[in-house]
Amino acid sequence: MKNTFDINRFYKLFKKEFKERIPLILKYAAIFSLILVGIWLTSLLINKNMRVPMDVRIVYISFSVFLAMIMAPFSLYKDYNHSKKGLDYSSLPASVLEKYISMVLMSLIIMPLIIIASILFTDSFIALLSPQYFTGYLLNETFFESISQKSFAEIFILPSMFLFGNLIYRKNKVLKTILTTLGIYLIITIVLSFILLYVFKDQMAVIADAMEGKTKFSIDLRNMYDLYNSEFLAGYPGIRFTVGLFALLYSIGLPVGSLAGSYYRMKTIQY
Repeated sequence: MKNTFDINRFYKLFKKEFKERIPLILKYAAIFSLILVGIWLTSLLINKNMRVPMDVRIVYISFSVFLAMIMAPFSLYKDYNHSKKGLDYSSLPASVLEKYISMVLMSLIIMPLIIIASILFTDSFIALLSPQYFTGYLLNETFFESISQKSFAEIFILPSMFLFGNLIYRKNKVLKTILTTLGIYLIITIVLSFILLYVFKDQMAVIADAMEGKTKFSIDLRNMYDLYNSEFLAGYPGIRFTVGLFALLYSIGLPVGSLAGSYYRMKTIQY
């Protein structure tokens, strides 16, 4: 049963986990919604004529969902690899694959969706109650455009790494995961910078001169695809290949590797 998947058994497991964890998820949803209410009330107290811009509300819901996704593993499954408390979860009548899928769904899908729904409901209620302060509704074209600017893989990069970190570390999970994540980002950036600025030194000097005054050149893992598609790299296949390779490593390799590592960790964990 260790590596098998049975839909009926999975349904029972997921139903059990959902019932046990939904009170905590709703608690977090209420906290994020109350913060939005606090923003509204603060605007009333500071200046009765001050509006809360749509951009601020979109940034808030984006940040809240992102924060919910990275903290979900530590909140919902903090005791999974505990030497004693984890035994109860490991003894559940379900395969490792079923537990893994349930964990991913609860942490990266269910909790963020509930928090999104809660914030959207709260924002809509405030906009309906006092449209002079909350003009318009979040569910509009601007909101969907801001979401579409990020790829599906990019959204899950950090959350998947934090899910992996929660399973690897037994103590000081959050701190160690943050430090590990920063270390990985730093190493990738240093390696890419070395390749571009030293291996392709002459070509990069020509590109930098061509880009001067038109756009600012920077090595940022988050805009590797923009750099890859830049017209300035059209005549430099070696540099374009390198940038594209690191773009794939960042947006695909990190989340897929983290999710695969999480599954392997669950299969091999020792209590």
